[in-house]
Amino acid sequence: FIIGTGEDYSRTYCTHINRGGELGWDRWVTFMPGVDIDRALGPYVCPEPGYLIAVLFAEHHNDEDTLWEIRAQKVSLEGELMWPDSGVSVSDTRLRDEVTYTDMIGAESDGEGGLIILWKEDSYRIVGGGNRILERQSFRAQRLSSDGESLWGDNGVEVLPDVDGPANTHEIGGKLVSDGAGGVIMVYHQGGTQVRIIGGQRISNDGEKLWGDTGVLYELNSYLFIGEAVPDNHGGVLFSGQAAQNERLQVRVSRLDQNGDLLFGDGNGVVVKDVHYRDGSYLKYNYLTQASDSIFFVNWNGNTDEEPHSLVQAVNLTGDLVWDWPGLTLNDVDSICFTLTGVTSFQSVIYGWRAARPDSIRRGALYCQRIDMQGNRQWADEGVMLFDR
Repeated sequence: FIIGTGEDYSRTYCTHINRGGELGWDRWVTFMPGVDIDRALGPYVCPEPGYLIAVLFAEHHNDEDTLWEIRAQKVSLEGELMWPDSGVSVSDTRLRDEVTYTDMIGAESDGEGGLIILWKEDSYRIVGGGNRILERQSFRAQRLSSDGESLWGDNGVEVLPDVDGPANTHEIGGKLVSDGAGGVIMVYHQGGTQVRIIGGQRISNDGEKLWGDTGVLYELNSYLFIGEAVPDNHGGVLFSGQAAQNERLQVRVSRLDQNGDLLFGDGNGVVVKDVHYRDGSYLKYNYLTQASDSIFFVNWNGNTDEEPHSLVQAVNLTGDLVWDWPGLTLNDVDSICFTLTGVTSFQSVIYGWRAARPDSIRRGALYCQRIDMQGNRQWADEGVMLFDR
C-alpha cells in the first residue's frame, strides 16, 4: 500500500503496488469520503494479510469551534472500504483545537484482525494574551475489532491516571509495541529541566492494566529520550534512548520483561555509543530493528564531522554487544550519511539512506545495504544505489 495526501491536505488516499511493481488499482482510494476533512495522523497497520487500517484525524466545524476526533478506516487489497464511509470512531471525545491537543503514541495489531490504538490528550487553560497553561495529560487506549467495533467502551480505557497541575509542563514521548499475546506495551519518557522519568505500562487484549494502575517507573537516572522500541519476542520490550553520564552523551539499550522488570546492566541499560556532550545532540535520534528472535540492530543519526560512515551495533537478549566496539560501518565510501531506515529481512536488516557527495556529481542518491547476523555486508561495499539525482 502507498499512502498519499491531497494537495490541500484535506484528503488522505491510498493505492496499491503489486509484486511486479505495477499499480494494482486504476484509481486512488480516499479513506473517508464521508467526512468533510480528514488528515493523516497515522500510524498505518496491516492487522491481517490483504488489509490496511489507517488512523486519521477528522476535523469538524461549527459556528463556534473547530472540533477534532480520531477515526479509523480499513481498506482491502482490492481497494474496498471495509467500514462506513466516515470510518469508525476511536474515541467519542471531541477535542477543541484551542484547548486540547492529541498526540498519537502508536497502534499495533491485536492478533485477531483488529488493532489497539494509544494516544495522549493534553488539556490547556487559556490565560491572558492567549497563552496556554498545561493542566492535565491523559493517556487512553482503544481496541477495534476486525469489523471496526470499539471493544473498550465509547472512550477507550485509561492507560495511566491523569497528571494534573502546572508542574506537568515537561516533554513526553512514548513508543508502543505488541506484547505477542494480543496486547501492547508502552514505554515513555517525561521530564523537564530538573527531572527525567522513564515509565512503562502493559495492556492486555481485554483492556486490563497488567503493570498496576499507575504503570511502572524506572530509576534510569541517565536516560533523556526514548528513541525506539521493539518486542523482545518473550512478552517484553527492548528500547533504545539517548542518555547522559557526566559530560558524555550516549546511546543505550534496555530491556523490560513481561512483568516490567529491568534485565540489562545496573538499571541503566547497555552503552552502544559514547561521545562528548557537545558532540552528542544527534544521538536522540536512535533506532532499533529486530534482526532475529534474539539479535537486535541499533543505529543512530551520524555526526558527519565525526563519522562520515554510519555505524551499526547489535545487542542480544542478555544485553551483550554482538560486535566489537564501536560497531560496524555500513559502507566504505566517503559519503555523508543521513538518517538510516532499517527493516527486518530474514536473519538480516536492510538499511536505506540518502547520501550527498560534495566532490561528486552524485549529490542526492538513495542507497541500501543488507547486513546479516554476523555483520557482513551482503551487497556491494558502497551499497546499492536506488536513485541518483
